[in-house]
Amino acid sequence: MPITSLSSLLLLAPVFALAISFHEYAHAWMADRLGDPGPRLAGRLTLNPRAHLDFLGTVMLLLLGIGFARPVMVNASRFRDPVRDMMRVALAGPVANLLLAAAAAMLIRLGEGLYPRFAFDVPLVYRFLYVAVRLNVALALFNLLPIPPLDGSRILRAFVSWQTRDLLNRLEPYGFFLLLLVGYMGWLGALVFRPTAILTRLLVGA
Repeated sequence: MPITSLSSLLLLAPVFALAISFHEYAHAWMADRLGDPGPRLAGRLTLNPRAHLDFLGTVMLLLLGIGFARPVMVNASRFRDPVRDMMRVALAGPVANLLLAAAAAMLIRLGEGLYPRFAFDVPLVYRFLYVAVRLNVALALFNLLPIPPLDGSRILRAFVSWQTRDLLNRLEPYGFFLLLLVGYMGWLGALVFRPTAILTRLLVGA
C-alpha cells in the first residue's frame, strides 16, 4: 500500500509515528525489564517519535507502504539467558503493534455499535482508526519476517543452530538491500499485505 496522494500521507504519517513509537518503546521496556539499562540510558524508553524515526525506514514507507524505525540497541550479555531474552525483546515490538491494532479495531466496533452510521458520519475518524488497524498489523507482520535486522531474525535465533545464527549475523549489514529485494520481487504482497488485509477484516469485522 504505497503512498499515492498527499491525503494518504497526511493520514498515514501520524499513525506510523504512533505505531513505531509503541513498537520501539516496547523493545526498550522489555530490555530494561530483563536487565539491560542501555535503551533507557540512550533515551529510547519514550513514546516520542523523534527518538525512534529512521530515515531509510521512512523512505521504505513512502516507496513500499511499509517501513521501520531506528533499532533499539540491546546488550544481550546483560540478560540472564541471552538467546531466550533477546527473543522476548524482539517479540515485544510486534506484540505492541498487534495490541494497538486490536485497540483501534475495538474503537471502530464500539463506534459502530453505539452509532451504526459511524463509518459514514465521521469518515475522517473512521479512516484514521482503520489505517491504524491495518498499519499496525502490517508493521507487526513485516517485523516478524526472518530477515536481519528485523525482529523475526532475532526470534529465529532462539530456535536454530549456532551456525545459522552466525549466518544471520553476517547477513545483517545487507538487511536493507534484502528488504528492498523482497519489495522489488513483489513478495511483500504474499508475506505481509495479503495476510494484513485478512487480519484487518477479522479485527474490524468488515
